[in-house]
Amino acid sequence: MVREPTVLGDELVLYQDHRRRPIMRARDIPATLGGFAQVNVQNALAAAAIALARQVPLQVIRSALSSFSTSFELSPGRLNLYDGHPFRVLLDYAHNPTGMEYLSELIGHLRPPRAV
Repeated sequence: MVREPTVLGDELVLYQDHRRRPIMRARDIPATLGGFAQVNVQNALAAAAIALARQVPLQVIRSALSSFSTSFELSPGRLNLYDGHPFRVLLDYAHNPTGMEYLSELIGHLRPPRAV
């Protein structure tokens, strides 16, 4: 299981028995916030690999990944986005330096460009 860049965006791909089997685009997994939350792309790869090792059908894996978000109900304190205010709130308890680096990178992608 790998992540590959494609013309249409990064894709999760399974290579098995000399065959390339696309799973889905990273940006189509809600928990990746459009493919920008790199840590959740990595988590999706790990989850898909484990599920495949347990012989879970690809369609079930696709369905699970496409329905998992970073809502507070599904993943409290982890990349929870709140809109509907004059500003956007991102809640994450990035508890170590690596987590802070991922969060900083993500914020750079989510922040709209500002006029100077």
